[in-house]
Amino acid sequence: MKMSRFASILALASALLAAIGPSVVRADPEPEVSSDPAESAAATPRDLWDRLLAVEVTGGIDTPYGLVGGAVVVTPWRHLQLDLGGGVSRDGGRVAGGARFLLPHANGAFGMRVGFAGGPLTWDTPVHATNVEGDEGATEGNAHLTWDFVGFVDLSLSLEVRFDAGVYLRFQFGVEHALAGADRCVESHGGVETGACSVAAYQPTRSYVGLALGYAFDL
Repeated sequence: MKMSRFASILALASALLAAIGPSVVRADPEPEVSSDPAESAAATPRDLWDRLLAVEVTGGIDTPYGLVGGAVVVTPWRHLQLDLGGGVSRDGGRVAGGARFLLPHANGAFGMRVGFAGGPLTWDTPVHATNVEGDEGATEGNAHLTWDFVGFVDLSLSLEVRFDAGVYLRFQFGVEHALAGADRCVESHGGVETGACSVAAYQPTRSYVGLALGYAFDL
């Protein structure tokens, strides 16, 4: 009798296990998180500083691109930007380009740029002259220099911030130096022209500040 009852309990337990087993096997396992760094990197968006191509508009006071301009920016390496474009200065059209070394961190970057530009230029500088007609002593005058086209070299520092969408802002300040003497120079005293300048070889250096607004494409 006891053996018969034990056999019945065993048969019932076997039937329950048989019914539960398939449902356990069919249950979906919990999703696994990969510990492979390569797979994790592939799942994240491209770094903002690794975007190859960008376009930007610039504005400022006597920047290499003038008062307003635009450029195409190529970033072959996250620490190097190459820009090329043109703009309009107070004296006419300009072409410009340069290379910027970047030190990015999170969404910000510090930059150092060397560049070249070309365009027309006018410049006024004070001069000191003696023996001016009608004046027995030394007088202070003005020299007005004109370049039809001259090359420039510039050095600048910049601070840049990039947003997750790829839009960025860059504040920059630097100095620019003309590479040749003026094509023409006229000297004046008291508003009256007194003849050609003796400082035609003068090569001015000026400071500038500017702001760029750009977009880096996620190609």
